[in-house]
Amino acid sequence: MLEYVRGELARDRGFTPAQRTELLEALRARFANYGLNVVRPGKPQDVQTLMHVVAEGMFDRAPMDRIAEVAFAAYQAVWRGAPAEVVDGIALYGFRKPVSPEKLAAWANGYRVAVKGGVPDEVAADLVRNAMEGGWDVRTFDTVKWGLVDAARRKYDVKLYAAYVFTGMEKDREHPGALLGTTRARFEDSVRKKTLPPDPGYRGVFEVDTAPPAPPRAQGGEGPFSSWSRVERTALSYLGTPYVWGGETRAGIDCSGLTRNSYRAISVPLPRVSKLQWKSGAPVKKEALREGDLVFFDTNGSGVSHVGMVIDPRTRRIIHASSSHGVVEADMDDPWFQSRYLGARRVAN
Repeated sequence: MLEYVRGELARDRGFTPAQRTELLEALRARFANYGLNVVRPGKPQDVQTLMHVVAEGMFDRAPMDRIAEVAFAAYQAVWRGAPAEVVDGIALYGFRKPVSPEKLAAWANGYRVAVKGGVPDEVAADLVRNAMEGGWDVRTFDTVKWGLVDAARRKYDVKLYAAYVFTGMEKDREHPGALLGTTRARFEDSVRKKTLPPDPGYRGVFEVDTAPPAPPRAQGGEGPFSSWSRVERTALSYLGTPYVWGGETRAGIDCSGLTRNSYRAISVPLPRVSKLQWKSGAPVKKEALREGDLVFFDTNGSGVSHVGMVIDPRTRRIIHASSSHGVVEADMDDPWFQSRYLGARRVAN
């Protein structure tokens, strides 16, 4: 495994020789005998996830021992069978708060089970965030997860149901079973009365649907881009918002959530994830970048995995959601960005 990492670092122009040496020493110390594991040619997802964490940590200038710690947790979680595409996002919480491999694997597998059981993606992502922020043990996490899956099976409004559960967990996380029981009784009573419980006011990384969304007024490529100021104001208003994988609110947001919400301000619809945003709009050459263009990066060696937005093409400044610092402005000419740049898309003219 360490030989694989050494080879990947040697090919990555985003690292200096000194950084490669220091990082390898930190990884060797933390991984110990795991560093001798054989990389499976047909299933290299565990070591690819490791490299994604390393790239994110180096970009955020995290301490080398911290990078090694988070990379170890991510590697072990995938090695234990957790889905790599989910671990990729959740592992980045480790730059904010220590996360054990056991919890990381439980959260990643739990997210997959919840979504498969009918829980909306953003609710499942907020389940993981609450577990991380609230210090839940795995048993508590699993109890709440199955409660949400049960709500989906009963055809309740899962976002509203989750809002009640998460609000209750903020007050008392020691009795999740009792909380789920009272929440289910509340919704059963509402079904009998053919009403909906009132919005409890929970504000996490999803929003309770209280009204149908307004139809889009503009599509990418229509009319002059005279609305940039509104997009810019919206994007900048998220500065300092913490990174939350799957998040789309001011309590927490990820990279594609930031770009999507920024363009939502002028009713230009974007897909939820960066891989699909990459297919939106029209390609733009690097030398022709303009305010509002979306710029895409490969942070884990498997194609599009990160997106930012140009806010000043003259100084090459972009805004994006960083895993350890939240929403920040950054210099696109930074070696980390330059070595991982894939291309740009213009989604409004």
